[in-house]
Amino acid sequence: MPSVSASEEFLVRATIDKCWNFVSDLSNVGSCIPGCESVASVDSKTANFKVKLRIGYISKTLELKARINEERAPNHFSFAAQGTDAEISGAIDLASLNEQTKLKYRIDIDPISVTGKTAMTMMGKDLVKRQAEEFASCVRSKLEKK
Repeated sequence: MPSVSASEEFLVRATIDKCWNFVSDLSNVGSCIPGCESVASVDSKTANFKVKLRIGYISKTLELKARINEERAPNHFSFAAQGTDAEISGAIDLASLNEQTKLKYRIDIDPISVTGKTAMTMMGKDLVKRQAEEFASCVRSKLEKK
């Protein structure tokens, strides 16, 4: 099965520095991943994630080791996560628009185990797209809190 991708572009009513400080911290990112049950920071660039994907009565828990690959503050960072069922890569790009910041989030999921491939076949692109939308909504909500 080929990788499944999704992306979201959205505006946040917050400065680029505030947005960068939030999204460049893997604990904050994890707090906005739908189904993320835990984030254990290893260091400032690495964390272990446990994420439960669910559609109806079907669910699959992914255990992933994530790391920030590249940082160009305050405009770009990319990340990768690996587990026994999937490899994930993605990026977040930020652009300042006066008192707002435009964020573009992209994620690619490549299932590698039989279980991961079966889960992605059953859950598919719709789930990944919905997860990206929920992630964007959570990031916006947390950054726009007073």
